[in-house]
Amino acid sequence: MLPGIVLFAAGLYLLVETTWSIHNIGKGSALWYPAEELVISGSYAYSRNPMIGGALLVLVGEALMFASVAIVVYLFVFFIANDIYFNLVEEPNLEKRFADRYRDYKKNVPKWLPRKKPWREDRKSL
Repeated sequence: MLPGIVLFAAGLYLLVETTWSIHNIGKGSALWYPAEELVISGSYAYSRNPMIGGALLVLVGEALMFASVAIVVYLFVFFIANDIYFNLVEEPNLEKRFADRYRDYKKNVPKWLPRKKPWREDRKSL
């Protein structure tokens, strides 16, 4: 039970932090309005998709807390759907909007599993 609660809380933290970043730094809404500025700080310096990572942690936490196979199945469907969406829609749109800046970020920051150290645009080799 405790590992589920910890993972759920970590995922919830990521969801709140990434939503705050998209709104305050990116000047957009993660759900309705695309960010006007490229957000590459905070948890986005570790992974290109920390918001989805947070949602996945919430689902893993719930699956553990409720011992639910159905939530595990949903987690995999959710992950696959998001990976397809990111490859076909989100990343091409980000490349169009932010050009070489996004391509450089994409080259240095993994899509799903986070880096050990945060990436900084001005210090690319971190």
